[in-house]
Parts: sequence; C-alpha cells; structure tokens
Amino acid sequence: MTLGRHSDPSEEEISAAEQALRSQNLSGWLAIMEAVIGALRRAAAALDAGSQVRAEAALAAPAVFTLGPRATLARLAALPPLPRTGEAAGAAAAELDRLDRRR
Repeated sequence: MTLGRHSDPSEEEISAAEQALRSQNLSGWLAIMEAVIGALRRAAAALDAGSQVRAEAALAAPAVFTLGPRATLARLAALPPLPRTGEAAGAAAAELDRLDRRR
C-alpha cells in the first residue's frame, strides 16, 4: 500500500486507512490493493531478472488479473507514453519531499 510517498507507510497510517475503508464497508478493497501491488512488484522484479515465467506466475491470481498473466503482461508492455502521469507523479513526489523536510 502506498499513501503518497516513496517510503512504506507507518503502522498508524495503515490503521487509519483500514479504519476509513472499514467505516465505508470497503475493507475488502485493502486486501485486494495489497494483492495487486504485491503481485505487480513481484512481476516487475522477475522481469528485471529476465524471467518471463516468474513474472507470469506472479500474476496468476485469476480473481485479480482477469485477463490472465500473459495477456496482463502484454497489456502493460503496450501502454503508450504517459508524460502527464510522469509529470503529476514528479510534482507529487516533490511536494511530499518538501513536506517531509518541514518535519
């Protein structure tokens, strides 16, 4: 789970997110988000290591990746350039770094 910065969230932040989701009857989404993030990180690490087989295995959860591992990887590999997304991510990271320095 990422709460808007490049470091892991604190236990308090995780608890607050869980509580907020639970209060809206959305607690199951936290588990799904964790599954998706973990699977994508494992797939990325496998691809970085040159293992397509391990990347596909990381995305084998049919309830999460409904296209299947191979099609999911193909779709992710075919994304167009997303410059505005990169700009937004950079601006958000810069602002969070600025806020972290104020602490």
